[in-house]
Amino acid sequence: MLPAAAEPHSYAAAPHPSEAERLAALVATGLLDSPPSQRFDRLTALAADVFNVPTALISLVDANRQWFLSRCGLDAEETPRDQAFCAHALHEDEILVVEDACEHPVFRLNPLVQGEPGIRFYAGAVLRDARGLPLGTLCLIDLEARPFDVAQRRRLLALAEVVRDELLRGQDAPSSRVETELERSRDPITSAFWGPAFFEAINRARPRDYDRYALAYLRIDNLDLLNESFGRMVGDEMLRSLSIRLQSCLRAGGEPVLGRLDGSNLVALVWRGMAAVETADELLGRMKQCLGGPVQTTTLTVEPQLTLVAAEDSINVETVRDAVRLAQFTADRAGGQPGFNAQAVTPGARAAVRTRFELVRDLGSALADDALHLMFQPKIDNFTGQIVGYECLLRWDHPNFGFIPPPEIISIAQEANQLYALERWVIRTALTQAQQWRSALADFPPILVNLTGSTLLMPGFADWLLEEHARRNVAPECLDIEVVESSMFEEFEQIVATMTRIRGLGISFSLDDFGTGFSSLAYLRRLPVSTLKIDKAFVDDVVQDQRAAALCAGIIGMARDLGIQTVAEGVETELQRLVLKALRCDQIQGYLISPPVAAAAVPDLQTGMTWG
Repeated sequence: MLPAAAEPHSYAAAPHPSEAERLAALVATGLLDSPPSQRFDRLTALAADVFNVPTALISLVDANRQWFLSRCGLDAEETPRDQAFCAHALHEDEILVVEDACEHPVFRLNPLVQGEPGIRFYAGAVLRDARGLPLGTLCLIDLEARPFDVAQRRRLLALAEVVRDELLRGQDAPSSRVETELERSRDPITSAFWGPAFFEAINRARPRDYDRYALAYLRIDNLDLLNESFGRMVGDEMLRSLSIRLQSCLRAGGEPVLGRLDGSNLVALVWRGMAAVETADELLGRMKQCLGGPVQTTTLTVEPQLTLVAAEDSINVETVRDAVRLAQFTADRAGGQPGFNAQAVTPGARAAVRTRFELVRDLGSALADDALHLMFQPKIDNFTGQIVGYECLLRWDHPNFGFIPPPEIISIAQEANQLYALERWVIRTALTQAQQWRSALADFPPILVNLTGSTLLMPGFADWLLEEHARRNVAPECLDIEVVESSMFEEFEQIVATMTRIRGLGISFSLDDFGTGFSSLAYLRRLPVSTLKIDKAFVDDVVQDQRAAALCAGIIGMARDLGIQTVAEGVETELQRLVLKALRCDQIQGYLISPPVAAAAVPDLQTGMTWG
């Protein structure tokens, strides 16, 4: 556990209990202030690549500084010890993880968090000498908060063991020792190389002058379910059988190298000469035949749910690490559906995935640089014509790819593990805007922000939301939270509890896209919502389709009986407005009233527009 800070706002770590012995052991290594070494640099580069972080370091904690024996993604050679996260890690048994430094009681005031470089995420695995004294860490740093699960911690600790061996060895290992370490890094179930060892094994298996490869990436989407349902023996047997099939399909071109990147992901690569040219589509077709069909285990026959990505290329186009990363990214986009999902990394697919990969990569910096912005669309009372609220609509004009649609921004944020950060950015920006408008226009109506159920599940979100209101001195009533109906039902009870607490603070809720979810009527009576938004799909046909009009009438009547207001979104014609008014829909929103406008245009819109 972290030691208690000496003062309420102290961010410096206490000395290690055996500090004198520890410093003597560190000096004895002869590594302090030594010149750069490729044997360490390749490990930090590998760590940055495997964990997809901008910075990886081997940090040695000296008396008054932390000095970087190796650094990837950082220019500085050292930092003061009292600012070093790694100095805190010395007190841990194995690893220190700080998923969000800005929210951490010890680290949030650290100058490296408050100022440059703006550290948000840190994970440091302790490096010890032969007597067990901590010398420093192998650490990962990101400028964005991120989760770090048990499997990732295990992989970082495994890589730290390799670094520790290098520290204690003091000289380059002979080839035989590297081979022994590789053998120890094999998965006992499939004989695949675990994580980082896979890339080392690939390099050693590459024949001279071979620069083409065939690669297959396989994810078993229902492995966890089968383990839970039938026991790990069944899951292990299926995994072993699929690994054999995977290798046999590639073996025609040579002996493949098999890797297991985590519990349910296998990757196989075989080096090929220039004469052995096969398109990715041809490779995918052969692999689907090899991998398709049920698997017979000792006790029963199981049907694996698989996501397969196949690539055939040259390292002049894609390095192996980039190819594996691209395959993982492609699998994340292609998988998740029942059955066998398969995709070849063709030039067109590569371009599309690369675009998506760049967008995922760029979202964090876009948030940090305020490169995103909000537009605001008014909604009006359908009977008085007065504006009663403004919905925030997210916009991102990417410098290379142009306008990114809002649903795609949300999808990108989910892939980048940035959804919570994105939705908090929207709330902060909306509240800042509300503060400005309300100081100029006393009766300014609420601003509506869209949130997903996952944000409502985040620990501490309600407290954070209240703090943001207090920081800007705006009343809770200035905000209305729109929750998409379909995002609420996975953890319904917990979401309802959070919504109820937030509603008690004075912040209202709307249920967005009502009518498109699968459990809306059964759960509606338990949700603390004040408004239902009728989905545009019903509004589009409300004039010419009697069934659409009947559905709208049913939603409006049911909501009125429950004391809930209704708003129709996507209203584009006067006839739609009149029909909805006849059906007693309380509010409307859409291009008939106004398109989304920039923040600067809202005050004039608010003071000058009354509809009808």
